Amino acid sequence: MRPSGYHIESLAVEAIRNYSGEFNYKEMLHHFFERGSQLVLRPINDSTGQSLRVDEYLGAPDSSTRQILSGRMERIARRMANADRAGSSDDWLAAIGE
Repeated sequence: MRPSGYHIESLAVEAIRNYSGEFNYKEMLHHFFERGSQLVLRPINDSTGQSLRVDEYLGAPDSSTRQILSGRMERIARRMANADRAGSSDDWLAAIGE
C-alpha cells in the first residue's frame, strides 16, 4: 500500500506542526518518518473539506493496513538513525531509496 501524495502532505503538516528540532532537511525528514509512523495509525481530517478524511483508503484506526504502513515508516526512520550513528551518507540515502 502506497500512501497518496495528498496523504503524505497531510502527514508532513501534522508531523512538523510542533517540531522543535534543527531546521534542516535531514533532521526534519527523519522526524517526519518517526512521527509519521505514529500518526498514520489514526485517520487524518481533511482540512480542505473535500472529504472527511485524507486517508480513508487505509481503513479504521489501527487497521492492519495502517499498521503495515506504520511499520514501513518506522523501519525507514530506524535505518536513518543507524546510518547517522555509522556516519554513512550512503546508508542514509539508501534508507530513503536514493
